[in-house]
Amino acid sequence: MAILDRDKRNAWKEVGTVPMRRGWTQIAAAVVCAMAAVGVLAPGFAVADPDQSPALPGFTPAPSDWSPRMDIWPYSTFTYQVTPEMIGGMSDSCQWFNAQFDPLMGQIDAFNRNLADHRDVYASVQSQADAVVADIDRATGFLGPRLQPLTIRNTPDNFGPYSPIYGGEQLTGVLFQLSRIADSMRKKQPAGFARPHIDSAFGWANALRNSKACT
Repeated sequence: MAILDRDKRNAWKEVGTVPMRRGWTQIAAAVVCAMAAVGVLAPGFAVADPDQSPALPGFTPAPSDWSPRMDIWPYSTFTYQVTPEMIGGMSDSCQWFNAQFDPLMGQIDAFNRNLADHRDVYASVQSQADAVVADIDRATGFLGPRLQPLTIRNTPDNFGPYSPIYGGEQLTGVLFQLSRIADSMRKKQPAGFARPHIDSAFGWANALRNSKACT
């Protein structure tokens, strides 16, 4: 049997190191992926939550020539109560509704279903809950001061709380249901507690769309 000289032996060693190093690199990568899959990573590794949607972008209303419909009864009898502040607030709120209501409700509905799938254990979905509540808070923070003037209470007309602007009641209903959804999530209530408020928010939104008040 021929004996390899020293140079040839060294050459074979160098050749053999390449696949070995690649092999260990592949093994290490596979181990990290496996540990990530079961949530067992050392501190310093971050694993993205696959259920968490990106935060909604900030919303700034644009100048608009929107105006409320004054020809529909009983709103035709409330025209003397409509102020420029109400019209501006309704216009801004309609712009928000057309741009962000559907994405926000998509996040809320996805979280609610995910929470139910995790047997209402918030610890399993807390990062998603925090992100959704933050988006709801931004929405209600935008809508609240704009819709507050739209509701008239305790007047001699004896109508009770009402909005003199066509579509104002529906937008106010959306705002109220969003606040109830966020409250339920902060209290870490089971998914079933928020579901009626989610369905009601969709109902108010459908009524607003059918009214064409925001078009």
